[in-house]
Amino acid sequence: MKNCYRALLVFLIGFTFVLSADAGVRYVKPGSSSSAWEGKSPLYSSITEAISAAQPGDEIWVAEGVYKPTGSTDRSISFVLKEGVALYGGFKGNESSREERDPYTNETILSGNIGDQSSSGDNSHSVVKADGTSSLITEATVLDGFIIEDGKTLTPDVGAGLHLVKASPRVVNVWFRRNNAAMGGGVYGDASSDAVFANVIFSDNSSSSAGAGVYARGAMKFYHCLWYNNVNTVEYSTASLSDKSSIYNSIIWGNAEQSGKPVVVAASVSYSIVQGGYEGTGNLDTDPLLHNPGASDFRLNDGSPAINAGSNGLVPTWLISDFAGNSRVEGTVDMGPFEGSVKAPVAKLPLAGSAFEASQTTFTLEWEWPLGAPAGIVSYEVDYKLNDVSQPSISGISGLNTNVIISASGAIAWRVAAIDDTGIKSWSEWSIFYKKRSGPVYIKVNGMGSGKAWNDATNLQAALQNYIAGDELWLQTGTYRPGSSRSASFVLKEGIKIYGGFFGNETTREERDWNSNKTILSGNIGLPDSKTDNSRNVLVAVGTAENPITAATIVDGVIIEQGYNTETTGNGAGIKLSYASVSFANVWFRDNYAYNGGAVSGDAYSKPTFFNSIFSSNSSMRYGGAVWANDHMEFTNCVFYGNSTNDRGGAIDNAASKTFVNVNNSIAWANTSGSNPNFYAIQAKNCLVEGGYPGIEIILNNPLFLNAEGNDFRLNATSPAIDAGNSSLLPEGALTDFSGAPRIQGTRVDMGVFEGGIVAPSPASPANNEVISPIPDEVELRWQWPGDTPANVLSYIVEYSVNDASVTTIKDIDKELLSQTISGFNAADMVKWRVAAVTGLVEKHYSPWSVFHIVRGEPIYVKSGASGSGTSWADAADLQSALQMAGFGDELWLAAGVYKPTATSDRTISFVVADGIKLYGGFSGSETSLDERNRMLNETVLSGNIGDQSDASDNSYHIITIEGEISSPVSSSTIIDGLIIEGGYASFAFNGDDLGGGIYLNHASPVITNTVFRDNYATNGAAAYITGNSNPRFGNVIFVDNESLKNGGAVNIFGASAEMYNCLWYANYAAQWGGAVYGDTGNGTTIYNSVFWNNEALLLSDNFRNVAVNSSIVEDGTGNAGISGN
Repeated sequence: MKNCYRALLVFLIGFTFVLSADAGVRYVKPGSSSSAWEGKSPLYSSITEAISAAQPGDEIWVAEGVYKPTGSTDRSISFVLKEGVALYGGFKGNESSREERDPYTNETILSGNIGDQSSSGDNSHSVVKADGTSSLITEATVLDGFIIEDGKTLTPDVGAGLHLVKASPRVVNVWFRRNNAAMGGGVYGDASSDAVFANVIFSDNSSSSAGAGVYARGAMKFYHCLWYNNVNTVEYSTASLSDKSSIYNSIIWGNAEQSGKPVVVAASVSYSIVQGGYEGTGNLDTDPLLHNPGASDFRLNDGSPAINAGSNGLVPTWLISDFAGNSRVEGTVDMGPFEGSVKAPVAKLPLAGSAFEASQTTFTLEWEWPLGAPAGIVSYEVDYKLNDVSQPSISGISGLNTNVIISASGAIAWRVAAIDDTGIKSWSEWSIFYKKRSGPVYIKVNGMGSGKAWNDATNLQAALQNYIAGDELWLQTGTYRPGSSRSASFVLKEGIKIYGGFFGNETTREERDWNSNKTILSGNIGLPDSKTDNSRNVLVAVGTAENPITAATIVDGVIIEQGYNTETTGNGAGIKLSYASVSFANVWFRDNYAYNGGAVSGDAYSKPTFFNSIFSSNSSMRYGGAVWANDHMEFTNCVFYGNSTNDRGGAIDNAASKTFVNVNNSIAWANTSGSNPNFYAIQAKNCLVEGGYPGIEIILNNPLFLNAEGNDFRLNATSPAIDAGNSSLLPEGALTDFSGAPRIQGTRVDMGVFEGGIVAPSPASPANNEVISPIPDEVELRWQWPGDTPANVLSYIVEYSVNDASVTTIKDIDKELLSQTISGFNAADMVKWRVAAVTGLVEKHYSPWSVFHIVRGEPIYVKSGASGSGTSWADAADLQSALQMAGFGDELWLAAGVYKPTATSDRTISFVVADGIKLYGGFSGSETSLDERNRMLNETVLSGNIGDQSDASDNSYHIITIEGEISSPVSSSTIIDGLIIEGGYASFAFNGDDLGGGIYLNHASPVITNTVFRDNYATNGAAAYITGNSNPRFGNVIFVDNESLKNGGAVNIFGASAEMYNCLWYANYAAQWGGAVYGDTGNGTTIYNSVFWNNEALLLSDNFRNVAVNSSIVEDGTGNAGISGN
């Protein structure tokens, strides 16, 4: 009965359109050579030309094919809709009525891929636009029967597929796919756009902020739509809609959101399936059982909960057919773009994706009917392809299986059709399995062969493109680049195995040596000395929800370097993972840069593992200098060194926070970030972490790499990382270290990538940070061995640098000597040196660096506004100049006056104090000894009031900044004494510029005495912010009238500690906790013999929180052995 109804409906509608088919119709074909629309007029080869010529009320019929907004590379050009003009796609090019078209079969594609076909970086910003003015574009404007794909917008960064401004067209039977924008990858509409969408599919679109499929600010309506596999890389929502928008009878499933984020924002949703659930009438949270979404077949399977689950009352009267052209309403309407269900057999065996040995030639293909075979099936027919080449069909099959003979290796795709008694064939989806090759694929840089032998090697891109699941790719030593386009990458596929480190004559994988035969996958495709033209992602591994890339995919024994990606969606310049759980071993990620995850980024469906892997000198703009994780990742026996980011997680940032990122037996050293210099929200076990990290058996001591600056991450024999790992945490089969040596050599596995320690000399004299006085003519450098000098020492090398200038190298020092004399020093020089024992042609065993200083011998004299050399009060220098010329051990004598960090309005400038510098205030300007000064009489003020004197909001962010590094913190030889520090205003929430208005301490433990902090402001720690494992000491210090927006009205201690003696806190204020002092849990700060009075915290702890106060006067009586009297 339904079929009769449909036939009558088709006839009536078709008859109507036949009568008016040529009235106001314009025809478009894909290029002048196309035979479509023969005899029709007016006929165009350009959609844009047809639109330009059209008048309101006209229809434009577009024949199947691919159409692009421009033949040039101008990304700003789009197809622009015109008010009252209707565009219809899906024609073969011989129809006489619109009803005859079949958009589902005759794909009419509007593509933004106008430039390099392998790159999206040069695609159209918006494929289609509709821009109204004071005269809005209305629903009389129609877009029907198209695929809109491959838009990628940066400017503006919204609406890559369809961009609507003051436009409310009717969009029907359209598929938006592979469009990317910051907001609204598929569609963007402004607040004046109330477009209507029906039978529309949004798949594989992406955004970096919100609305991967749709971002709607107006009152849009969506009927029978589908959102599938749309990805938001940073924020949230597949459909970010205003509260005026509505979704009816639709499906939202299988989209990739950030953990815990909703798939729909703000909209009213009714009679729809929404993954994760959504409030509204008739909504479901049940798998819709799409037929084969991984192959973009979004029809419903038998038994789908979407069948008969919609509301007939929510179907527009004009919506009479579904996406495939079938009747829209059959009984109770279904949810989604397709009506009815697919009744076809399902491929059962071989399992999709399975791989068989090369020796097997006979394969049994088997299929099934999960819900039982329908009546009337008389036989089956099988189609199959070998490596995309069609093979003869097998017909007349009576049962549910058949055999095929396959001799060659490759990918076998097959499908089966059930043939009913009327001859109609119902095809299953294609299923693919693989027959492995008989050996590895041999790869050389620029190889042009078949890959069957080293002397017939192919190149890496060709091998990846022609892979068979389970392939082993053996890469000869050399540097491999993805291609000339920045968007080109090495693309990993499921089951592929990449092994580097071959010389080019090996016959087994065990013979390779990736340390000697370096195999480099490099993004340095442009100018050798420029990074900005490098590959955006050196490798990518992108699966889908149905077909993820699993741990059977292996990358082993390669170096991945010099990816460079600055786009806000540009994550993982080394490798970008999506639905990909690749296994990495013996891989070195170095010198990669991205917005998030300089080396590696993984989405919320990627669970990669890393073993014996090095991450060095990677960096990111925002999160994760080396790694940005959104799901479970596992790192075992890895090294993270010298990675950096501006925001959070210098080594690893776990964006999801709730999922587990496990780091075991690893070393993190010399990484930096705005916060959390090593790790953020990870689980650490048996690791060495600079500055410490919560976890199990975590140590903080220097790992004593042999020569990390020279990329030698072997351990000195005295390293605390030796025998400090947990052998039970090793992955199964982890038998060797990064050098190929046995992984466990002592009682326990070592931390890091190398097992065992290298015996090396160590500096003996001068002692580290020793100040040599008086100025010497020469200095004798002496070194020593922990025992006898090893017999294999051939000679020594000494390297030294004066005042961080270029390194001087002295070679061929006699192996019998343990000293070397150097000379040519001046007052206040800083000398850094180390020694290496030469034990082979290239083998060098370096000591750690040691530093000594040459005494200046007199103070640097400082006056406000002075411009002299600082050698006397009469020739005094200004404070900034004095700080720049000062070296370790120098004293700066400051005359009374007001000192400001800058004479400009640059709020980022502060007084930067280096290690060992001593600032003394309170001089009148004539003294000859420290004892003569009078701090009370000669007020020495460091002020942040650099701008409008009546407005604090333009003051310096920090008055004083003291920052060391994790490996070389600022020591207690640094002194601040006799100063007033006032007017700092740390208000900018970036790079720490909202922390510590008076003084900012990071990896710094100065001694601060006889100093007043007053009238400073910050988000946290207005007077002092102490972080980075700092441990400063304060004595006789007054904190008064300081104010914080959050915690610690005067002092905030985070990831650090402090000692405070005989201090006073008065009238300080915090809008949250700790009116005077706030510390994070377990910071270990102690305060003695001090006074807390008239301080206030709006939420809790007027005086102090999480610090130990002893023998002090505290207004509320808290503390130990104190009193509360005024």
